[in-house]
Amino acid sequence: MRKYNAGDDIRRLNWKLFAHIGELFLRIGEDAEDPHSRLLCILDTGTPAEGFNTSSGGLWEDYLDSMISLCGTLVINLTAG
Repeated sequence: MRKYNAGDDIRRLNWKLFAHIGELFLRIGEDAEDPHSRLLCILDTGTPAEGFNTSSGGLWEDYLDSMISLCGTLVINLTAG
């Protein structure tokens, strides 16, 4: 454990110790979560944009299936390392 210095990763702050002694210290040796280890793929499945024909034989459903597949492919490829 060491004292906090400006610019240190605030995710490593020991808040319990701060509550007791009123000074900021960093936890050393504990791995903080890598901010690049999370991936979020958002697909808006709301009402289609104006002009998108939803009445022609499931075109909208085909589009959604393709976008879901694309999101899955992106997640697999980006997390493969």
